[in-house]
Amino acid sequence: MTSMLQARVKNHLKSGERGVTLLLAVLILAAITAIVFTAAAIAVNQVRVGGDLIKSEPAITAAEAGTEDLLYYAVRGVGSYSTNCAAPTVSTILSITVNSCLNPYLADPYQFSLASNGEKDFYLYNAVTQGGAPGYTNISVTLTSGISATVDICSWTSTTCIGSPDVATLNLSTGQTQSAVLNASASIGYQVIFLNNVGSTGDTFTVTTTPNGMPSGTATLEVTGANNGVTRKIQTILPQ
Repeated sequence: MTSMLQARVKNHLKSGERGVTLLLAVLILAAITAIVFTAAAIAVNQVRVGGDLIKSEPAITAAEAGTEDLLYYAVRGVGSYSTNCAAPTVSTILSITVNSCLNPYLADPYQFSLASNGEKDFYLYNAVTQGGAPGYTNISVTLTSGISATVDICSWTSTTCIGSPDVATLNLSTGQTQSAVLNASASIGYQVIFLNNVGSTGDTFTVTTTPNGMPSGTATLEVTGANNGVTRKIQTILPQ
């Protein structure tokens, strides 16, 4: 009787040990599987990053080459380029796409604010060929907010523009739009002086010009190189 009881207890202990061993084996296998999948994911990601780096080098090189080309144009005035960054010049160099533009103009329409009793001066001239005919045929100004404002438009050389402009005066009230016709072949360009009238609150203006935006005083040189889905951009700001 005692021997049989001891045998049963011994068999039960062995069965429990086998259950624990199986559980430990499953846990170890799960841990190993997780480690393998993690390592595989890291390896795949590293391969992808390495591939992107390989693609990046030609894209960066193309962007740098395009930048040098536009800088040469800006300094020497040779070559061709787009002055509209929304429609850049597109070229292909050894299967690499290069988009480039040298834009010396502000976005059209141009919007800005003027504090009470403030003044802001702009010049309309040919930002690409400075000293040449301005090329502007029209300027339109809207007082989008504020009470009243005056815009005096004068020739480039006028020294008494405010109060006695030799081209046009635009007297604006809230929400009003006025335009002035300009001579595209006029000598050099125009002065445009915005005046926030006495007693007015801060004013906000929207300005559009024909055919170009307003000269920005700086030129934005932008070149993008694209190679197999990888894009690299270089942007340079040049003073006029």
